[in-house]
Amino acid sequence: MIQTLTIKNVDYLVTDEETITKEDEMIFEVRNRRETDSTYVLGMWDDLLGAPIQKIWKIVSKTKHRK
Repeated sequence: MIQTLTIKNVDYLVTDEETITKEDEMIFEVRNRRETDSTYVLGMWDDLLGAPIQKIWKIVSKTKHRK
């Protein structure tokens, strides 16, 4: 699946269909056990080891919003 996620005024085009390498920047979808909403965290492949990760999205491109 390909979709756009907006985090801190930046649109990220992300996919969960491509192979992830150590050099790729990713967005981790983390779901708190007591909340139904997800939190999105930017990072590299080993930044959130042990966290309750729901899904990993590979960043294809990003576009910063103008103020």
